[in-house]
Amino acid sequence: MNSTLETLPKSNSFTKWNRKIHIYIGLFMLVFIWIFSLSGLFMNNPRWFAGGQPNREKQTAQVTMPESGARLEKAWNIMEQLNLRGEVYFLRDPGPGKFGFLCMRPNVRDFVTVEIETGKTNIMHVTPKNNSYAAIINQMHVFTGNLGERQRDWLPTKIWSFSMDALSVGIIILVLTSLYMGWQSPHRMGVIISFVFGVAVFTYFIWGQQIMSS
Repeated sequence: MNSTLETLPKSNSFTKWNRKIHIYIGLFMLVFIWIFSLSGLFMNNPRWFAGGQPNREKQTAQVTMPESGARLEKAWNIMEQLNLRGEVYFLRDPGPGKFGFLCMRPNVRDFVTVEIETGKTNIMHVTPKNNSYAAIINQMHVFTGNLGERQRDWLPTKIWSFSMDALSVGIIILVLTSLYMGWQSPHRMGVIISFVFGVAVFTYFIWGQQIMSS
């Protein structure tokens, strides 16, 4: 341990470590928080970044329908034949004699329907109009990969979801360190007013709106 910290009173030592944790975690999460802030603006003000109707492109292909395996394994096999990547979602029954699923990754959706007997495959390839960066950021905000089979089967999604868990824990730590620094601040009254105001606004939307709508 740093010799300077060893000579400090425990309260001063904790204050220093609290400040370091707050700064380093904040810097690590900086880009993530910016992305979520931007996507929040995009989603809350869609007219600012209107991209129009998405592009839809119909495609056809021929695949060999797997004869064995769970439906998720069959979907992976078909995706490999079609050179598709992303998360697999099973939305609805495509009809008799057909096997269907959605292959999804941020900004791209491929609706795949295979005729089991012939292997004829129809693909609806859907992308945002102009492939806008706003749409990509929006997808990053909401894309979890935890649908369909209720498991994440695409490596980038697993990495992204782990990062989001780390970000959530980091924000909790950031808030706790902020509370401590606020309590130690000489301008404590302003800190308390700011905190109470934030709690009041949150309470209004969570509790007050529920009462008003009942």
